Amino acid sequence: ADHLQKLKDGQAEPVDDEVLEMAATV
Repeated sequence: ADHLQKLKDGQAEPVDDEVLEMAATV
């Protein structure tokens, strides 16, 4: 869950749809 960790870090950068799809698939 790298995207979750990134959000937790406090980065306001949007997560790529591909990353979300990968996370959802996993």
